[in-house]
Amino acid sequence: TVFLFGYVDMSEIKVGLTFATFEELKSTLNNLKRGHHNPVRVFNSQTVKDYNEKRLKAKNPIEPVDKRWCYTYYNVRCVHYGKPRRRSNGTRPNQRHLAMDCPYKFVVSYDRVLKCLVVRDCCLQHNHRVGEEVFKHYPAQRKLTKDEEAEVTTALSLKANTKHLTEHIKRKFGKFVYIKIHM
Repeated sequence: TVFLFGYVDMSEIKVGLTFATFEELKSTLNNLKRGHHNPVRVFNSQTVKDYNEKRLKAKNPIEPVDKRWCYTYYNVRCVHYGKPRRRSNGTRPNQRHLAMDCPYKFVVSYDRVLKCLVVRDCCLQHNHRVGEEVFKHYPAQRKLTKDEEAEVTTALSLKANTKHLTEHIKRKFGKFVYIKIHM
């Protein structure tokens, strides 16, 4: 088992890598996301609870998986996964979407024999630019916390200049936001 709490060495992540706990997996995924500025999200997953319920209903029920694992299957993809497609019929032709058919993926599942989480499929290459400058402009990184949002709402209620407010948010919170005033 390679436990990756600090900076993640990309060369160590490959098919067959095992995790002794779900926390190890989560720490590794967070380091891949933040440390390497990978815009990723959970594509699909299966909780231990759902897995155990399905297995108990099966014709040949097997021993349930311990709940400490949280998930029996965890599939993480780049936010740019999927085939690009047009979503408009011409009325608003320039609508943006993220799909770029990016091959980046990280698939982990529970192994009953080894009794741990194992990397089953892994491709850590993107087909688009990645890096700190690009990463901080993704919607998930621009999202304000409740406290930050409260401060901005107060400033907007006081009719603050939106250009100055966006600069203040950038300096204070390190987030790039676009303020839209709806009348």
